[in-house]
Amino acid sequence: MAIARSTATGAPFAKHIELGQTLIGAFASDSGKCRRQQRNFETQALKWKEDGTTPLLEEVMHFIAMPGTTAGIGDREALEPIEPGTHVRWAVSGHKWGQVIDARKALPAHNGVGAGREGTDIYTITLAGWSAETKNPQAAINAGFPLVEGRVVLRSPDDKDRYVLAQSRSGGNTNPAVDYEITIRRPGPDDKRWEQLADELYLTKPWENAPAAAAPADERGSYDDTEAPF
Repeated sequence: MAIARSTATGAPFAKHIELGQTLIGAFASDSGKCRRQQRNFETQALKWKEDGTTPLLEEVMHFIAMPGTTAGIGDREALEPIEPGTHVRWAVSGHKWGQVIDARKALPAHNGVGAGREGTDIYTITLAGWSAETKNPQAAINAGFPLVEGRVVLRSPDDKDRYVLAQSRSGGNTNPAVDYEITIRRPGPDDKRWEQLADELYLTKPWENAPAAAAPADERGSYDDTEAPF
């Protein structure tokens, strides 16, 4: 199978539109070299923390898509399927990025790669719902919303609609972040084909050809660190 090489315009971003859509991919990145400052998608302006001097960062990950992927690429109104072997990108920042880093640290030693070190690992990224930061957790609980690590977690469209209605009435944040479940594992014998393609892609250093333009919110697992409290 021919590998999808990077171009001057960069590989497409995988998009999750519906609950349960999943990207399964063999990791082909160097996380230390794939970090960049976030940009506003509409204006392309660089994003900073509230102090105005500390940049908000994200990691743009490169993958070889594997069988079982149901996320898509292209126009969100007419998503195209991602064929196994396709080179795609997906970006992560904020709270979810921290979870990814912790998951990497928990990886066992494998095939010459030390414990806690990244390799050509297998990522499964699934759209699981929505979430929002809250600085008034008791109010969220009283309203019937579950909390996970201090965030309101919404696992169905009905929960999301109920949350947005409650927020609109109180003048709060009506734009909860898309929430993803991300698992990372070492490759197994059945993953050899995709592991090899990811290794080949890694050697081309695709991050050096990736454009700086920001990805839309549905193409990354990020959280807005400046969200309004519940």
